[in-house]
Amino acid sequence: MDSIKTNNTIPWKDDAYSIMTMHSILTAIVGLFLAVMIPDKEINNCWYLPVSILSLSFISFVCSLEKYSDALDENDVDKYLTWLLIYNFGIILMFFGISTFISLHYHLNSFYFFYS
Repeated sequence: MDSIKTNNTIPWKDDAYSIMTMHSILTAIVGLFLAVMIPDKEINNCWYLPVSILSLSFISFVCSLEKYSDALDENDVDKYLTWLLIYNFGIILMFFGISTFISLHYHLNSFYFFYS
């Protein structure tokens, strides 16, 4: 029995630094695309679509990062899992926003829009 060690680690708390770093990097990427996208002259007609999608992604990343730190402070795994869904929704919005921007900027047809 002495050779068997129990693992008393809590993965969602032990990986806090790497998860917060990943949230911050993705938030910075979305902010970078927003900064590139807003002054772009190629998407004058439909600029509101990719900007609104990426803005919602940015908001979901910031909210999930804030609530993740609250879940760590309160030791509440249910709150962590709830805001992890919001984070995943932000990831999906980020990819849709970037693909919409690429589609509008390079004047791709609808076939490339759905597969980019």
